[in-house]
Amino acid sequence: MISFKPLKAFITNTVAPVPLHTVLIIPFVLQIAATVGLIGWLSYRNGQEAVNNVADQLRSETTNRIQERLQLYIETPHRLNQFNANAIASNPAILENSTELTRFLWKEIQSYEGIANTYLGSTDGEFRSAKKQLDGTLLIKKAGKATQGNMYVYKTDNAGNAIHRMQVYSKYDPRTRPWYGAAVKAGKPIWSNIYTDFTSQALSITAAQPIYNQQRQLQGVLGSDLIFAQVNKFLQNLKIGKTGTAFIIERSGNLVATSSTALVQKGDRDNSQRIKATESENKFIQQTAKYIDRHFGNLTNIRSSEQLSFEIKGAKQFIQVASLSDSHGLDWLIVVVIPESDFMGQIYTNNNRTIILSTIALSISIGIGILIARRLSKPIVRLTEASKELAKAAQNQFEGGKLHHNLEVKGIAELETLVGSFNTMALQLQESFATLETKNADLQHAKEALAKANEQLEAVLNAVPGSISWVGANGLYLGVNRYLAETLNVPPNLIIGKEVGFFNNSPDYAKFMRQFIASHEESASQIIPIEVNSQERYYLMAVQKYQQGSATVSVGIDITERREAEEALRIAEENYRSIFENALEGIFQSTPDGHYISVNPAMARIHGYDSPEKMIASITQIGSQLYVDPSTRDNFKSFMAATGKVQDFEYQVYRQDGSIIWVEEDTRAVRDTNGRLLYYEGIIQDISKRKREEESLKRQVEELRIEIDHRKRAREVAEITQTDYFQELQAAAERLRFDEDDW
Repeated sequence: MISFKPLKAFITNTVAPVPLHTVLIIPFVLQIAATVGLIGWLSYRNGQEAVNNVADQLRSETTNRIQERLQLYIETPHRLNQFNANAIASNPAILENSTELTRFLWKEIQSYEGIANTYLGSTDGEFRSAKKQLDGTLLIKKAGKATQGNMYVYKTDNAGNAIHRMQVYSKYDPRTRPWYGAAVKAGKPIWSNIYTDFTSQALSITAAQPIYNQQRQLQGVLGSDLIFAQVNKFLQNLKIGKTGTAFIIERSGNLVATSSTALVQKGDRDNSQRIKATESENKFIQQTAKYIDRHFGNLTNIRSSEQLSFEIKGAKQFIQVASLSDSHGLDWLIVVVIPESDFMGQIYTNNNRTIILSTIALSISIGIGILIARRLSKPIVRLTEASKELAKAAQNQFEGGKLHHNLEVKGIAELETLVGSFNTMALQLQESFATLETKNADLQHAKEALAKANEQLEAVLNAVPGSISWVGANGLYLGVNRYLAETLNVPPNLIIGKEVGFFNNSPDYAKFMRQFIASHEESASQIIPIEVNSQERYYLMAVQKYQQGSATVSVGIDITERREAEEALRIAEENYRSIFENALEGIFQSTPDGHYISVNPAMARIHGYDSPEKMIASITQIGSQLYVDPSTRDNFKSFMAATGKVQDFEYQVYRQDGSIIWVEEDTRAVRDTNGRLLYYEGIIQDISKRKREEESLKRQVEELRIEIDHRKRAREVAEITQTDYFQELQAAAERLRFDEDDW
């Protein structure tokens, strides 16, 4: 038979005495409170389950609608490209007739909803396009030889003829556009990277398809644009609960489109930059994207539709992440996020109503219980008044700082003895409490100081951007800071007590720590590779023993980026130095006031010096020491001041031995961020041989011209001597000569 005596004794010894009216009231009140609480809890749980079911259904339906609409958007451009390619293959002559080609594209774009632009860029730089604006207006665009490389945009009539030139964009060559190069490289239909549209400056993506003739020779690239403005419009018109949001991102994290008005790119035409979802100006999108990054580690890990939930400032959010891809290389993620508050309004109202009614019922029940308890306990309470008065008197003496221990009760011997003992005990207790109060005050001050110091130390250690751990002489962790716990993705309490190296992410670190703990060294440091999130990182680990060597503190700083930067800088410097030292042309840097900062070996050889150092030391005034004509130096400075550079600048200079050579110089001015001129840097070539050849050629041309003139005069004289007039003059002269002889 089971005995309840031990349990009864335990309750009697451990539970403080309870007033009778409390014993009567509490069971009654507890039953009512438990019933009311259970009803309220069940109501809340049912509401929560309903909210979760509705949220799951809504985000799934919303995601499916977005997937279906986007699937239509991304299939249409490739269908149009294939249709155009088939049409061109069946009628190749259309490529030679730009007017017919443009009208063909103009007609086709009207048959495909969702296509903003369809066009063809040929291998010779010709470009023809038909564009449908959001208001339904149809435009055509041309670029090529006829437009001097510019893009002309025309408004059209009902037949597709250009009737009014609306805009001109300079320097447009389709072969330089991302969609053209990507399609040619792939050799098949693809999607281009998302880019900023040349004319509308909106984010766009091009379905590009190269076309070939029967000899597999490239003829050009067909393109059809999907402008994300219409995707944004669809998302913004989509009802997602009351305040839900949807957005589309690439695997890189860049925003593609959103249901909000938040920007997806920034910058101007020439310097446009995509915005990552984690950096969006919309805090809702930003926080959701950051949570997804943390949850999956990398967006490439998302392969199927996932339903998640998280909190923003204590408010629960429901998320659905789904992928959208096709066979042409497109790979996006669709994210739908709906606040729980969109569904909880009515549930909160019902819960509040339930709580109010339950509180009223509970209050009434307690009131009834108190009335019943008082009625039952009143006779018994009278019996305890005397003892309460005694206890109250003793309490009043303690609060006043003095306990009167001369309480007297006469007539009952047992009570007189009890009161005498009570008075003696009260005096002793008063003295003891005074001493204890002083000690407690001192102890409390010490505890507060220690707690403050511990709090400050913990804050400092958790704020350090590096790993900190404490290890005992047995190689077990005594503690870690927040950075190390977050890096290992393990709560601190699960690390404490584990052996160094238990995470198996760095055998080198475990070996280093064991050797240090076993050694007599007081401190040490070493650069150690450690695997973090499947990536090898380099940490500078510094260790120091304390408590007479019974424990060790380890501090690690991540220096991976610094090592990579140092290595990249070293390689860049070696490459630059190799080019500088081995170049055939002279390379230099010089100050505006006329002395060299650096010259390479080729520069020194051109000017007849044995080494760059000798040339730098010898030339202290470039204008007067090198230039044969000092005024040329003034011309050089004028050009640099006006344009910041000179090209093909030819002039004569003195070599070290005094000989003169011709050089050609290309130089630019280097300025700081405030536009202040720092120095000149440039390249010099010895063109003396070329100059000599030019002079020789000029002399040969002059000699040839003189010879031609002589031959021309001889021919003219011969022609004159053959004329009748000249013959008559010659005969007359002969007769005159004979007459003179006779005379």
